[in-house]
Amino acid sequence: MKHSISRISTLVFILSCTTLFTIASQDENVEMNSVGTNLPSKYNKSDTVPLVQYIQKDKAFKKRDKQKPAFFINDVLVKENTISTINPDQIESVKVIKDSLTMRDKNHNGEVYITMKKAYSPQFISLSALKRKYVDEKYKSSLFMIDNKVIDDDYDSYMIDEKYIMKIEVEFIQNEKERLGINIIHLITRSEQNIKKENEILIRGSMY
Repeated sequence: MKHSISRISTLVFILSCTTLFTIASQDENVEMNSVGTNLPSKYNKSDTVPLVQYIQKDKAFKKRDKQKPAFFINDVLVKENTISTINPDQIESVKVIKDSLTMRDKNHNGEVYITMKKAYSPQFISLSALKRKYVDEKYKSSLFMIDNKVIDDDYDSYMIDEKYIMKIEVEFIQNEKERLGINIIHLITRSEQNIKKENEILIRGSMY
């Protein structure tokens, strides 16, 4: 079953929303307010003590994780998040197969095959390899962000399309008292929004 190119964003959006809804609907801390039901507010202006929440995303996610489709780009198995780092304008077609599949000891409830245009060949690289190739590390620990989203995954297996990365910003964070030293590596993709924003910054900078 083939979907048009214009539906790839919708497909990814639905899959992402489904995951988030599954987690949220089972989270004891999430308040579900039905129509006509008034629940007490958790926050108000008169409060003087901050509410502390400990986010255990990985543990909660693995515990409640359900089967997901296996994603392939040009027949290469990739993680779902990798889709956000490929150029959508270079997608030729998307094919969805609703069959169970087991790969690398992991069960999937379907397959999503994304084929890029013949004139475009993605250049996949892991975040760890990208760091070794471009970044002069100051500290042993590093944290990746892609378009302001923190990547809390295995950097050795997290694949991205190197060609779609427009800019790499590196920030060194150090706090001697806390004995903290970390490299913040921010990847900015070549999305239309990012290109427009970066060009506007350059234009404003040239005016001064």
